[in-house]
Amino acid sequence: MALLALMFYFVIYPVSTEFDVIAAVLSWTVIALIFLTALGTALQGSYLSNRPFLRLNHGNKERAESLQQLHYLNTVEPIRVVPFYFLHIQLQTAHPGAAFKPLYFFGKIKERTHVREAVRFPHRGDWEVRNAVITLRDRFGFSSFRWTLPMQQIFRIHPPAKRDSRVPVLSSNNTTGEELLDVTNRDGDPYDLKRYHPSDGSKKIVWKIYAKTRNVLSRHPEPAMTPEGH
Repeated sequence: MALLALMFYFVIYPVSTEFDVIAAVLSWTVIALIFLTALGTALQGSYLSNRPFLRLNHGNKERAESLQQLHYLNTVEPIRVVPFYFLHIQLQTAHPGAAFKPLYFFGKIKERTHVREAVRFPHRGDWEVRNAVITLRDRFGFSSFRWTLPMQQIFRIHPPAKRDSRVPVLSSNNTTGEELLDVTNRDGDPYDLKRYHPSDGSKKIVWKIYAKTRNVLSRHPEPAMTPEGH
């Protein structure tokens, strides 16, 4: 619009008052280019908007989880885009959050084409793709024609599967009489080692030994000794 206003200014002032030939040629050329480009955009946009040339296919029968990359297919029927024009296509969902990459088409598509893309959904649920917003633009940026194409495709997204914890499962390997020593003799320093028992607690585990040997040992107090003769 700013360029068009500038050209009209050249036509009204320099051309009409000073008979500037260069300004006249430049102004009328740009005005004619803008007019023809806008006319071509309107005619081609009206023709393409009546043709449902795009279909969305889920294309993935496996379990789809949130935050993971999900692939889908865009099926494009044969179409022709006039030179110096291009199509910009953006899928829209019923709820914001899913970032679909925009599609661009130039020139002529002679046969049915499948375009494979990927998307990530931020959380679980049924994500409905309601329509595709299609915009026809000229490469000069003078004009555009926009319309929507209904899609009605649903992506069912599940929560992420629970993964196994990295904390080791500690089993008890105690033998008869090992617990009695700690119960009756707890006055000594915790220097002795024995196989781990859940009653020992995690603070008594010797993690350095576990890291080197994968054997779970715990410290327990030395037996309290009473000297003879006392």
